[in-house]
Amino acid sequence: MTRWIRIHESEYGLWSYFELDDEGWARRQVGLRSSDHQPMVGADLAEVLRLRGQADFEALSAYEHRYGVLAEGSFRGWGEAEGASEISGDAFEQVWHHARTRLDGVAGTAAEAGSEGSSDRSEAGMTRDELSALLDEDTTACRPARAALLSGGHFAVGDGLVPAGRLGSAYGMRLRRIRLRGQQTLALEETVSILQRAADEPVRTGEITATDRSWTFMLFLDATASTVLACGGVSPPPAEE
Repeated sequence: MTRWIRIHESEYGLWSYFELDDEGWARRQVGLRSSDHQPMVGADLAEVLRLRGQADFEALSAYEHRYGVLAEGSFRGWGEAEGASEISGDAFEQVWHHARTRLDGVAGTAAEAGSEGSSDRSEAGMTRDELSALLDEDTTACRPARAALLSGGHFAVGDGLVPAGRLGSAYGMRLRRIRLRGQQTLALEETVSILQRAADEPVRTGEITATDRSWTFMLFLDATASTVLACGGVSPPPAEE
């Protein structure tokens, strides 16, 4: 039976709304910032699965920057969460429509700005030089990520906060699929471990894509976007012979 629930995640300043399937997994998710009800998440499992099936990591990454990261895992026991309550399907649809309309509008505005030339500032207000300064660690993924950024690669840093553990679970599942497809990775396993250990710590997500699209780097920053907590890279799937 489909259920619709609302949970107040006060440590992230977020009201989260979920449409759950019979097993308690999220089919759709909306996240509204508590202070002003600004939509931060509007993700749909069917859309995510379609992109995963196409093995298009760049498109999936772009989707997550537009609509946020869908929570993975069962929500059984959701009633014990802070401010948790069950809502009607109609109430969820209203919130869903509001979130998708606003997120699509923000993405359209960003696309128009991008068509005028290469942007040197992310949606969180971070410049290319500022992000480059944060990637000063000589690690397996930070070093090539910084090189891709300074070579003119596309970059984005979101202004929403997500629990690190939630991202760790999502990227852990994704890592297994990436390996099955034979894609190369850089420090992605270490990144998943760092996120899982960080548990409930709020983090921001970022991304750098090399100009030749040979690598996409996922960045995870602290809540103030002053430190890169983890960085991992993935290459496109190998071409079929």
